[in-house]
Amino acid sequence: MSFNGFGLPQHEPGLVDLLNVFEDSIYAKLNCVKIGQIQSFDAAAKTASIQVMFQRVLRNGGYQNYPVLVDCPVLIAQGGGASLQFPVSKGDWCLLLFCDRNIDAWFTTGTAQPPPDGRMHDISDAIAIIGLCPQPSAIVAPDSSESRLIGTAGEKVGIKGGLVTIQNSSQNLLTALNNLLTALESLTVTVSGSTGTVSAATVTQLQAVGTQLSALLY
Repeated sequence: MSFNGFGLPQHEPGLVDLLNVFEDSIYAKLNCVKIGQIQSFDAAAKTASIQVMFQRVLRNGGYQNYPVLVDCPVLIAQGGGASLQFPVSKGDWCLLLFCDRNIDAWFTTGTAQPPPDGRMHDISDAIAIIGLCPQPSAIVAPDSSESRLIGTAGEKVGIKGGLVTIQNSSQNLLTALNNLLTALESLTVTVSGSTGTVSAATVTQLQAVGTQLSALLY
């Protein structure tokens, strides 16, 4: 009796063995979800060239990179004519979803049509969702009570506790507006050669505006 590398006796494959091999073969060829990295991005067409960040395992035990996916549609958050857009660039990470059927006809016409061929879960029919990233590339964690849109140079638009903010690395909109109100309150006015200060009523109005800003901005 001969034995395999695990010390188990070798035998003729049975039906269960054949079905298991057949199942593994199907799974090996089925594309569902993969991780990718942007190689180039066409902002006008909203498509990208993407490198799959897995390698194929060959029968001889070697490894092989997937081909670069070209003209891959990139998901853009949009609806009702409005959209949220980002400066996608080389090196960004993404999640690749592989459609059940050929997407070429839909992507070029935007209409429902029969698929042009019989390919299913094919690597050619990927759609990219930008934003997934490994731990070494993770962005700064947000405040747990704040929603925000941040830029690489410290810009931020935030929403927190019923208030909003607009700021960059050195300036804050609320601070700038409060400084403007303070300057207006102490303004010296010259009319027909006569100099005077802002009236008490105007100061009160400016202070009321400051209160409104504090109820809006942070």
